Order: sequence, then structure tokens, then C-alpha cells
Amino acid sequence: MAGKYGINYLLAIATVVGTLGPFVVGYIYLGAGSRVLFSMYRSKYVGAKVGEVHERYAVPYWALIIFGLAGLVLALLSPIPSVYYMMDDAVVAGYLALQ
Repeated sequence: MAGKYGINYLLAIATVVGTLGPFVVGYIYLGAGSRVLFSMYRSKYVGAKVGEVHERYAVPYWALIIFGLAGLVLALLSPIPSVYYMMDDAVVAGYLALQ
């Protein structure tokens, strides 16, 4: 259909956005999850190692590593459709929590 109307560039843009979309969502969840782990450290729910902050970048790097590894394991062990369902459920829960 894009070729019929001479707008092939839209197909290229849609392909790029569709390919990069899950990676962007994963990046957002990685940042948010590491901040949650860091706040759990500040509330004394997890050990002090999780709360270590990088001197130069001011990032809780152990929390980032832990959450990244947990997400990687879950992504590799579960089939792709269930990962998307988990993301959908997490987004809906986040919107409901803000209401």
C-alpha cells in the first residue's frame, strides 16, 4: 500500500520504530527498576551494596546490574508473547496507580 501511494519512507520509519520500541521500553524499565532497588536500600530493605553510587556518574550501579540481570533472565526464559503481556500489565498497573 505504501508503494502504491509513493510513501515508502513511512514503511522504513515504521520498521525502525517497531524494531527499536521494545528496546526503549526495556531501557525505561531498567532505569525505573534500579531506582526502586536504590530506594529500597534507603529504606533499609536491602543491603548496603545495592546502594553504592558510582562516583563519576552518580548512578546506583549495583542496583542497575542486579535489575538488568534479573530482567535478562526473565526475558530469556519466557516466551516472547508473555514478555509483551507482562509489559502491558505493568503499564496498565502504573496508570492505575497514578489515578
